[in-house]
Amino acid sequence: MIELIQVPFSHYCAKVKIVLKEKGLPYQSRPVPGGWMDKPEYLAINPLGRIPFLVDGDIGLGESQVINEYLEERYPQPALMPPSPAERAQVRWLCNLHDLYAAPQILRIFMGLASGRDNTEFAADWQAVLAALDLLEAQAKAPWLVGDGFTLADCAWILSWMHANALAGMLGAQWNAAARYPNLVAWYQRALARSSVSAVVDEARQALAAR
Repeated sequence: MIELIQVPFSHYCAKVKIVLKEKGLPYQSRPVPGGWMDKPEYLAINPLGRIPFLVDGDIGLGESQVINEYLEERYPQPALMPPSPAERAQVRWLCNLHDLYAAPQILRIFMGLASGRDNTEFAADWQAVLAALDLLEAQAKAPWLVGDGFTLADCAWILSWMHANALAGMLGAQWNAAARYPNLVAWYQRALARSSVSAVVDEARQALAAR
């Protein structure tokens, strides 16, 4: 059985779990050995000290996008990449937009606020998140981020959209998602109707509530 070392409220882990559930792949979820990513027990498994980490037989993989591309190629049905080269490139672009220009910023804000730092320290990161969401809003023209099918791009952005909404309140930011991001609001509601998404979102919410 596939094993996934993960933290339930991590947006990087969520994108992999949604893919696993969309493909109907049974997996065993494991907490991070040693309790956190910088502990020797986990570094012995993944020297980069990043989550998630997936084990599938003899294969061990880190980096969420690498994992998702592996799962798509190893278990191609149901497909989470569109058939045309242009749309496949668009999916990869949106995944990179998430992983490079929104997810790290969201993580820095979340961890910084959790450690008691002042919310004014995160203005640049928050503006970067908004800029990435502005680009995503222009793409989210229904039903899904790239064409008519649910893809790896949709999987990537689910939990980060949830986190962005929560962080706006924590930062005291002026935030009217329905006005600025109407396409994304509608997209998220459609996504929540999928059992794969609702299960992962519920798990993240419960983990955050328990902190």
